[in-house]
Amino acid sequence: MPIVKANGVQLNVMRVPASARGDGAGPPVVMLHGIVIDNLSSFFYTLAQQVSVHHEVVMYDLRGHGRSERPVTGYGLDDHVADLGGLLDTLGLTEPVILLGNSFGGGVALAYAMANPERVAGLVLIEAHFPVPGGAAAMSAMLGRIGELARQGLAIEPQLRQLRRVPPGSLPALHEVGLSADQVAFVTYWIETTPARKLVQMARTADGLVNGTTLVEDVLGEVPLADSDLAAVTCPTLLVYGEQSDIVERAHQLAGLLPRAELTVLPEVDHSVLMGATEALRERLLPWLAERRLAAGFPADAVVGGRRAGLAADEPGEAPAGSAS
Repeated sequence: MPIVKANGVQLNVMRVPASARGDGAGPPVVMLHGIVIDNLSSFFYTLAQQVSVHHEVVMYDLRGHGRSERPVTGYGLDDHVADLGGLLDTLGLTEPVILLGNSFGGGVALAYAMANPERVAGLVLIEAHFPVPGGAAAMSAMLGRIGELARQGLAIEPQLRQLRRVPPGSLPALHEVGLSADQVAFVTYWIETTPARKLVQMARTADGLVNGTTLVEDVLGEVPLADSDLAAVTCPTLLVYGEQSDIVERAHQLAGLLPRAELTVLPEVDHSVLMGATEALRERLLPWLAERRLAAGFPADAVVGGRRAGLAADEPGEAPAGSAS
């Protein structure tokens, strides 16, 4: 995967060409992941292979994540929007693209579309986090708690590697450090299902980002998006949220403001839609993309499953990740 310099930051990028050629290929789809313990691999293992049948797929590690450069400062929404714009310019993607963002990445996609409507053909917002009144304080507090958990996790690294799991009683009860029920379920899932080596890697990533950069301060300084600005986003938009998500109210807010939004709320699913309800997400996403191709004059024969030759499961060199947001 190439390293591309965009907005002064070295970003790790993966491009997957569309299988369909000529009239069969729709606009590029650029995928943006969540923050803290996420990276581009979460898309590689869930959506990229199916979407790349008819669209070039571009995935990249956000600044500070995965194999991208980790500057000490510059983690506000505007910084990520500038990174995205610089990346599109560097890659020569001058035509309008479809932005697909998960969690925090959805907020970046939405903010980019607000600032650059002429460069966005459509939006797919999966559990999108975006600045709302009171949201910045809650988000920065959550990140601070995750940073403390990461510190404590690294402190027990020898036992963790020896036992291959978190020793009972070595970490505080998750609800006692202020995580919501949704966040407790998320962190518990990763602790219980992730190998010790990967848990240590995730703890180091979280510690480096939360405790070693201005991420928390930058998030705390975010200003809520104005309803009038959201209402000005006129491109087709697909919203996919989980019924049990702690931010599902944002889905209904967006559905009521974005003129061309289509909302899908998946039953019995929390914030982990991408990893926990992948098949249901694909079943909604791929026909929506086919509709976009049809509207643009491309063939709409969407393929709703299967693998494409040339994509090996170990190609990105990273295990699937989750995201704190």
